[in-house]
Amino acid sequence: MRAKLGDRLAAARRRAFVGREAELALFRSLVTPGSPGSVVFVHGPGGVGKSTLLRQFGWLAEELGRRVVRLDGRELELPDVDDDHVVLIVDNAELIVPVERWLRDELFPVLAEDAVVVLGGREPPPVVFRTDPGWLSMVRSIRLANLDRSHGVELLRMRGVPDTLHGRALAFTHGHPLALALLADVSAQSDGLPETTATPEVLRVLLHSLIGTVPTPEHRAALEASAQVLVTTEPLLAAMLGLRNARELFDWLRGLSIMDYAPRGLFPHDFVRETLATELRWRNPEAYQRIRGRARAYYQQQFADADAATQRASLLDFAFLYRENPILGPFLADVGPELSSGPPRPGEWPSLAAIIAEHEGDASAAVASRWYASQPSSVTVIRDADAAVGLIVAPALDAASEADLRADPAVLPRMREGKVLLVRHWMSADGHQRVSAVVTYITVVLIRLYLATPELARSYVTCADPDFWASAFRYTDFHPVPEGAEFGMFAHDWREVPPMAWMALMADRELAPETTALSEGEFAAAVKQALRDFTRADRLAESPLAFPGKTPRERARVLADTIRAAAAKMEAAPKDRRGFRAVHHTYLVPAESQARAAELLDLPTSTYRRHLTAGVTRLTELLRAELGQD
Repeated sequence: MRAKLGDRLAAARRRAFVGREAELALFRSLVTPGSPGSVVFVHGPGGVGKSTLLRQFGWLAEELGRRVVRLDGRELELPDVDDDHVVLIVDNAELIVPVERWLRDELFPVLAEDAVVVLGGREPPPVVFRTDPGWLSMVRSIRLANLDRSHGVELLRMRGVPDTLHGRALAFTHGHPLALALLADVSAQSDGLPETTATPEVLRVLLHSLIGTVPTPEHRAALEASAQVLVTTEPLLAAMLGLRNARELFDWLRGLSIMDYAPRGLFPHDFVRETLATELRWRNPEAYQRIRGRARAYYQQQFADADAATQRASLLDFAFLYRENPILGPFLADVGPELSSGPPRPGEWPSLAAIIAEHEGDASAAVASRWYASQPSSVTVIRDADAAVGLIVAPALDAASEADLRADPAVLPRMREGKVLLVRHWMSADGHQRVSAVVTYITVVLIRLYLATPELARSYVTCADPDFWASAFRYTDFHPVPEGAEFGMFAHDWREVPPMAWMALMADRELAPETTALSEGEFAAAVKQALRDFTRADRLAESPLAFPGKTPRERARVLADTIRAAAAKMEAAPKDRRGFRAVHHTYLVPAESQARAAELLDLPTSTYRRHLTAGVTRLTELLRAELGQD
């Protein structure tokens, strides 16, 4: 069999491994043929060598004839693990929330009796694993500490650090593996060590020393770019740096001790990523935004040209760009370990239907029961420990029967256009749709559902108090459905604004500076001008009402959507409908002239102008409320 480049990289990493004899001996005893199944938690602070030890565990298990499956808590998709002698190794396991339920409900039902599960993360095993007699019988905990002096010296020698510097290096790092690796990189780049003493900021000092001694500004830019994205590939690196060929820089990154690798590319250690990203953001915000903008454009191109599996990976990569965004961040990460979501349990539906009946009445509960009967997968239960504290009923209308559609008064005929997701019921058990931790978690679940549903055309969300939630829905680009529903409803068209564009829009809105407050007269004048410019995106983008965004086109589109949403409210209100029609034919879908608009409305010119003035005034009032200027 022809040798692969990845095999060569793995062999080099195996040769560079030092120490951890006791940990390897324990693991060997657990994977020796005839040993019972077990769960191993490997934990310790960042940079102490957890991932390195997990890789060593995998190689050792393979030598002993075990099948090894490697996973990462950041991209957890469970493969086929139901055969005998499996060793499942999961890095970044702290991202699996809650890990005890994941092991019990997802893994253990399919794992063979002699399977070994290794979980690596920063935190020690949750308390249940240390107190429950069942877990105590099979759980092993390995807490990694720094390397002792002899192993620290061995690592430094293998990395080429001169013997004369070993004493100072060990005093400086206290045997911390990542610090030693960083120091070796600094030594190789600069022919020496930084002039400083050991402090709690040792890693930061070493990293800044490394940045200051990289060969060229291009190498530094490559290092900083790698910190902005989930994984770095050679084509992505070239795109972020604006180069045609980034092979030399990619190979240089691959040789750094601070870089690790995954099946899809390279990534820096978490501490390195955090430090580099934070430093670049405040030191050079223009470069920070430029790198991220190029990465976003690259992902969008990959998404457009890819199959479904690659599209899901591209969405994950794209979402990672906005992990620190205060609006998007909660949608893209776990809210907390106290809440979880999953399907209803056998026999649980009657109690869930009772929650709906309590808040929305028996007729609404009957509608929900019909959807559950025809599409059980449409129901998601929110749990706190084992208690159901909330629920979602979100049927897919492309799979619904005509009888289901006729039986639900929320369903509009136009919902049959393409794949549609109807979020028919959503509530906490105690507070219905009042703001709460459960409702926030429901939002997280729904956003993930929107982004993960392939070929989704539209999402519709019903709402018991549409006036209260209108500003939140508007911010997230969900617009009111003005007619055909017996209660409040908001919709987003994923064909017009697809998932990646939606995430970019949310991020741009959050990162945009606040608009300058306008006086009442200035605001009214700005609305009138925006209406005159409604069909001219170049002019609309310059409006003081426009949300600052990445491009003038995005600014214009967001403002136009906001005006349309306010106009839709007028159309839905009988007292505002005449004013809406005048505004519609004059500005939104303009006739050739105001005289022609009056003809279309079958009104005398004076009456038409009176309706138009009232319509613009009412639209201005609604926009002041929507844009927070009231």
